Amino acid sequence: MKKVPRSSQSGVFTVITAFASVFLVLLLAFVVDLSRILVIKGELQTMADTCALAAVVELNGKLGETTRGTSAGKKVVSFNKKNFQSESISIFSFTFRTTNPKRVTCTVTSSDNNFFFLNNFGYDFGTINAVATGELKPTLKACVLPIALKKRSGNADYAVNTQSDEIKSNLRIWDLRYDRSEPFDFRSFIEGYGFCEIQTKYRDIFVELLPNSYLIDSLNIRRTSSNPSRLFLSVPLVSSMTPINVNSENSKIEKWVCLELKSTNMDIAYVGLVGFGSPCITMGLTGTGVDAVGPMAPVLTR
Repeated sequence: MKKVPRSSQSGVFTVITAFASVFLVLLLAFVVDLSRILVIKGELQTMADTCALAAVVELNGKLGETTRGTSAGKKVVSFNKKNFQSESISIFSFTFRTTNPKRVTCTVTSSDNNFFFLNNFGYDFGTINAVATGELKPTLKACVLPIALKKRSGNADYAVNTQSDEIKSNLRIWDLRYDRSEPFDFRSFIEGYGFCEIQTKYRDIFVELLPNSYLIDSLNIRRTSSNPSRLFLSVPLVSSMTPINVNSENSKIEKWVCLELKSTNMDIAYVGLVGFGSPCITMGLTGTGVDAVGPMAPVLTR
C-alpha cells in the first residue's frame, strides 16, 4: 500500500490554519468595531437623555420657552462627546409639544462614523441615532426651599398673578430637617437648592415664624444674586393648626403653589397653583396617584 508523504499532510493543515487565521482576524475585526458601535450608541443615548431633560425644564409657559429649551439642550450635549469622548456631536433635532403634558423629544445623530476594520471590508453603518423624550410630571418627592405660605384669613384664595404685603406677611420658614441636632442655616439653603427627597403629599409640617424682613431679604438677595433666572418658588400652602410657642406652630399642607420673586422693590407675587402650565418647575421623583401632588419635574418617558 502506497503511503502519503508527511509533507503533503502538513501542507493541508497549513492551508486550513491560514484560512482559520483569516477568519479569526475578521471575527476579531467585527467584535472590535461592533463594540465601538455599542459604545457610541450609549454615548449618544446619554446625550439624548440629558438633552431632553434640560430642554423640557424650560417649558414653563413663558415667552421663548422653545428657544430656551433648544439652547439648554444644545448646551448639555456640548458637555459630552462620542467615540470614547473624543469627538463632538453637532447634529441634533428637537420636537416640542407645549400643550399639557408638555414634552420634548431630542434626537442626537452621528453620521461620520469611521470604523477601521468594517469600513475596509466594505461595510457602511451610515448614521447612528439616539432618541429620548422628556416630560413634566407631578412629584412624589421634590427639592424645595424651606418656605411655606400661610393661607389668607377666612381661607379665601390669593389673587392670581398679584403681589401684596399680605403675601409677604404670610411667608413662613418650613423646617424640613430630619435631624434637628444641628443649627438650621436658613440662608445657605436659600442660596443653594434647599432640601431634596421631601415628600409632597398633604400632611402636617412644622413652621417657624421669623421677622418678615429676614425672609424677604434672604429670598431676593441671596437667591437672585447667585442666579437671576431662579425667580420662581414652589412652596406649600399651609393652614395654621396648633401653636407650639410664640415663634412656631404645627401646620398642614393643603396645596402647592407658585411664587415669583420680582426684580424690583423686593416684591413677591402669587402666581397660582403648581401643575401643568405652571412656571414653577423643580427636580424630584415624579409619579402618579394621590400622593403625586407636588410641583412639576422633568422625567424621561421613552
